[in-house]
Amino acid sequence: DFKSGKKRGYLKTTDHHIGIKLSNKPTVWNWTTDKEVEGVGAITKLKDNLVILETKIPISSLGDFTFTPNVIYSFEAALDQGDKDARKNQIRWNSANNDGFHNNPGMWGEMIIRMR
Repeated sequence: DFKSGKKRGYLKTTDHHIGIKLSNKPTVWNWTTDKEVEGVGAITKLKDNLVILETKIPISSLGDFTFTPNVIYSFEAALDQGDKDARKNQIRWNSANNDGFHNNPGMWGEMIIRMR
């Protein structure tokens, strides 16, 4: 919701917490709705010891939502590193050393949707 305050410390119903599981069959989970996202296109590739992820998440999975081009949206991304038993480390895009970003949009970065 680009109309919301950028540094608010609380989640709104329009916020979404999406997780992507990297595996032989990647899956996408919406922590906000507590269910797997259907209709996702996700592939992983291994190249020179790197994992490359390409994911398409249907905009309809975010509910009654439409991206408005050329406005600023709050956005955060994190990569969990670990094994099948537990997370060992987490790399975050904007809130690198601050815990609690998943509950506090004031700690998120920003993105702009550009139309081609």
